[in-house]
Amino acid sequence: MKFGGTSVGSADSFAQVAKIVLEQAEQWNCLMVFVSVMSGVTDALIKSAQLASQQDDQDYHAVVADLRSRHHLVVDKLMLPDDKHAQLLTDVDKIIDKLAAFCYGIHILGEVTPNPR
Repeated sequence: MKFGGTSVGSADSFAQVAKIVLEQAEQWNCLMVFVSVMSGVTDALIKSAQLASQQDDQDYHAVVADLRSRHHLVVDKLMLPDDKHAQLLTDVDKIIDKLAAFCYGIHILGEVTPNPR
């Protein structure tokens, strides 16, 4: 099963995907699930790198903060048990912190490899 970005664009969408996966899991011995990033995230990642390469540390920090906020909002709405909620927020923060570190490195170098799009 593969779910694209618009399929996981909100907490409600994530809940619907989880419901579908759980229903299908009962029918299959082995089920593989592929999930894209949330809608707009790929563009935000590219934008953060481009802004960092332009020596614009204020704007790339804003993009990184927005991504963190978007992901935290989804996690907060998932109604997970407290321990799972806290762990998922920690995992999200670790990933977003890596993005911030990559952007900082790009900012220091003043360049980013061009996007082949």
